[in-house]
Amino acid sequence: MLKSGLTALCAFLILFASAFYEYKTVNDTFDKFAKIIEQTQTKIASGDYLSEDGLTVEKFWLEAKKKLHVWIPHTDIKEIDLWVCECKQYTRQKNTDEAICKLAVLHGLATQVPYGFLIKFENIF
Repeated sequence: MLKSGLTALCAFLILFASAFYEYKTVNDTFDKFAKIIEQTQTKIASGDYLSEDGLTVEKFWLEAKKKLHVWIPHTDIKEIDLWVCECKQYTRQKNTDEAICKLAVLHGLATQVPYGFLIKFENIF
C-alpha cells in the first residue's frame, strides 16, 4: 500500500512540475515577445526605425518557436509565422501604417495564446 501511495504521489509531482514548467516557459517566452513587439511599435510610430527592426521580431520568433513547438499547437505557430513575415515585409518597404497594424495583431496574439494554457474550466472541457 505504501509503495502504491508513493508511486501515485511521485507521478502527481512529476505531472505538476511539468505542467508548471510548461506554463512558465510559454508565459515567459510570450512576455518577451510582446515586449519586443511593443518596442518595435514605438520605434515605427516615432519614425525612428530601421528596416532591420522587423528582423528583430522575426529573429526572436524563430528562436522562440523552436522551444514552443513542444507546448503550443502548430496552427498557432503558423499563424504567428504569417503575421511576422508580413510585418517584416511592411517594415522593409517603409509602409509604417501596415507594419503597425501587423504588430498590433502580433501583440494581441502574444498576449492571448498563453491564456489557452491556463487551468480553467473552459480549457478542460
